[in-house]
Amino acid sequence: MKRAVLCYSKNKIMIVLTVCACMWLSIPLCACKEKPYTFTDPIEYIDGVPICEWEMGYFQHRVVDGYYDFDDCAGIYAENYKGNKLCLFNADENNMYTKHQSYYVMGKHDDKLYSYTSCVYYDEELGAPPKAAEKHSFACDIYIKPLAAEYDRNKLSFLFVKETSSECKFSHKFINIFMDGECFATFFFSTWVPVTQEWFENFLTERLVWGDSMEFEETDDEL
Repeated sequence: MKRAVLCYSKNKIMIVLTVCACMWLSIPLCACKEKPYTFTDPIEYIDGVPICEWEMGYFQHRVVDGYYDFDDCAGIYAENYKGNKLCLFNADENNMYTKHQSYYVMGKHDDKLYSYTSCVYYDEELGAPPKAAEKHSFACDIYIKPLAAEYDRNKLSFLFVKETSSECKFSHKFINIFMDGECFATFFFSTWVPVTQEWFENFLTERLVWGDSMEFEETDDEL
């Protein structure tokens, strides 16, 4: 009789110990599980559509089509296409996400010159997602058409838009860019970290360059 009670007591102790061990093992598993990185977009958008967007394949003649740096693209414009009243986007290769070169296209359609630039951007101020294997802050595409008037950066204005009614190839978030009331560019973007409206406005104001103000300088390449 005593033997039976002893066995029962041992079994009961083993059950309690097993339950406690399982509970103890489950605690670090729950504590170590990391939540996925998320952030709140600080920009307030309105509903709308991209004003300056077209199929790049519709260009009847492509002047530039490839992975150029801005100086090459600007040199081609300054030498051959001044007077087309076109802004160019200086992607600033020093801050590019290094595994993705900026992609420049300039082309003519119906005798008008258009510009398109695509890049993945990293900025130390904005940073990158925590523990990201590769540093990038945002990706962007910008479409630019010729202006009717002379460019004046002091007259720039920006409309932050989110399109939910139709399919966009790149992003549903974009900025329609105006100069003195005329929309001449649409900047699509996809962010991996919070970027404020003010930051984008300063960035675009700095990076848009009036092509007709550039001078072409021929240099001799020496080895």
